[in-house]
Amino acid sequence: MDMDTFVVAMENILMNVSKIAPAEVVQNFPQVHKVFVRMSSLLVDMEMYDSALKFQEFFLQLCDRYEVGEAHPNIYSYAINDVAETYYKMDKKQQAKRYYEQNIKF
Repeated sequence: MDMDTFVVAMENILMNVSKIAPAEVVQNFPQVHKVFVRMSSLLVDMEMYDSALKFQEFFLQLCDRYEVGEAHPNIYSYAINDVAETYYKMDKKQQAKRYYEQNIKF
């Protein structure tokens, strides 16, 4: 898969998840999480950090919107840590620290 195809696929996933009914999203959040983790990992592996962050931050927004922290605390914690690690890999230590601290507080 070339980069353009990958980015289009990523954007389609973001758009489609945002169209799912809230109850269905919460019910199927572990499966939604798996998709996001795989896509995010691929982006990080390809060193497409800005795209990975966009994807990860959108996922965190989904978690906040559907209050996933209460229903799936391990997924929420993983999502916060994912963003922190990406910032760390980008050598943006202050942003990484902020997310690591948020995860500790959670």
